[in-house]
Amino acid sequence: MSNIQDAAEAVQNAIDAFNARNFSTYFKLFTSDLESYAGVHTPLRFEGLAAWKEFIDGLAVGTAHFEQRHPTYRDYNGNTVVANGYFVFTSQMDNGPVQVQSGRHSYTVVKIEGKWLIANQHYSAMF
Repeated sequence: MSNIQDAAEAVQNAIDAFNARNFSTYFKLFTSDLESYAGVHTPLRFEGLAAWKEFIDGLAVGTAHFEQRHPTYRDYNGNTVVANGYFVFTSQMDNGPVQVQSGRHSYTVVKIEGKWLIANQHYSAMF
């Protein structure tokens, strides 16, 4: 497998774990110093995996599904891969209306001790 394939697999594994609500697996796919820009929530930036975990654990969402579309991946120096693309996020609070958000996303995936982990993620709404 190439670095791009491995990094893309790590991103897809995170998406799949999130969608399955398998958060014990999901959180293992990030670096401890993760920086995450949610784009539509306050605070906009979460510094560190613990802050991201607290945010995700605190979401009062009944159902949620994240789908990435048209991702691109670029390899830098064999240990860093940058990904960009679009997303559609569908969620529903308990007994609430279905909400659909779309936007752009980016990930920085780094190879640490042979394992590809997400070190940075950024989500922003379309115009």
